[in-house]
Amino acid sequence: MRLKNSLLRSSAVGEFGKLLDKAIEVLSPGGDREKWVEEWAKYISNNYKIAKDVMKNRLEKFLTILEEIINDEDKMPLSFSYHAALSAALTRAGILDAATIAELEGFVVYAGGDDLMSLVPVHRVAKVLIETRAHFAGTCRGKHSWEAKIEDGFVVLKRAVLPALPGVGRSYAVNTVHYIYPLQLALSDARQALDEAKSATHTCRWDEPGGPLYLHKDVAVIMYSPRARGDRTLVPCSLARISFEGKNYLRLVAKPLECIVKLLERLRPLQLTPVFSDSLLYDAEVLNELLVGVTESELAREFPRRLVERIMKRNINAPFSSNAQAIIDEVLDRQGKPQDHIDPISTSVVYVRKDGKEIKTSLFVSIARAARFLKGGMRTWW
Repeated sequence: MRLKNSLLRSSAVGEFGKLLDKAIEVLSPGGDREKWVEEWAKYISNNYKIAKDVMKNRLEKFLTILEEIINDEDKMPLSFSYHAALSAALTRAGILDAATIAELEGFVVYAGGDDLMSLVPVHRVAKVLIETRAHFAGTCRGKHSWEAKIEDGFVVLKRAVLPALPGVGRSYAVNTVHYIYPLQLALSDARQALDEAKSATHTCRWDEPGGPLYLHKDVAVIMYSPRARGDRTLVPCSLARISFEGKNYLRLVAKPLECIVKLLERLRPLQLTPVFSDSLLYDAEVLNELLVGVTESELAREFPRRLVERIMKRNINAPFSSNAQAIIDEVLDRQGKPQDHIDPISTSVVYVRKDGKEIKTSLFVSIARAARFLKGGMRTWW
């Protein structure tokens, strides 16, 4: 609380600095709120020719907002230096986005800070999501032609070490549409879906031994609109937060999105001799109700894992059946160190409708849907 009050006091100078300083005192125990409003409304009215009643209303609203900031643990005011570093990091993110999409055969309409609008070939969409999300956090997932290195939360250009945004989430909306679909409608649908998802979605990830972790925002909405408004699914861009993962955080960024690519690359048309049959994407839908009902017991969570493996093995084509377990482990992100893994089978994506009803979807099912929607956009390839 003291740190927050100090940051607030340092964020203003001059007359407004005095006003803010007194406002913080008023909001502390024993402060006289009405007296403060009366005195400052009179002072501003006399010196700046604004009606006293108008100023009273504005000052009351100001105190209410300030009180929310002080009491909300998730809100922290920015110092001038942090604000400058944040603005610079957002500018670098926009430049990296444009360079990345150009290398992946896309076209950038606008890239500025965390705002991005681009047209991308459908078979490159998932890679664009992975690489731009990773760059935003300050890590790299692909090979690039530029000189800058992106590692450990920083952009390194020659001798300059510049901060990225490892602690900040980023959400996306992808709309896969036919080329004759009106662009204005496609953009409007994507913008609306993104706004709804950011405010109404959270991810429930089971973390041993701490129990469930609830993660908000940092989500990709993947839509498939072959004619008019179509289907959509929600895939979290990351299942980690820097506050509880520490150094391991950057290795976990964009992991769920990588699962989409691993699945897509083993399906037709991206692989002429597909590893999986297309029926896997539809069989996954049947599992959703069972997977979202996973309980806190490790034993209870083991059954859905085995069931998913069984269905995936059943849908592996004969030439690859001898290597089935290794393929499944790679698609489900089970290779490498255990601390670098995600668990898409016992993780749920929760969307809260306006009427308060929760719609739960297993992350495994969301990944399969995303692969199906993106694959649907490639249907003219074969």
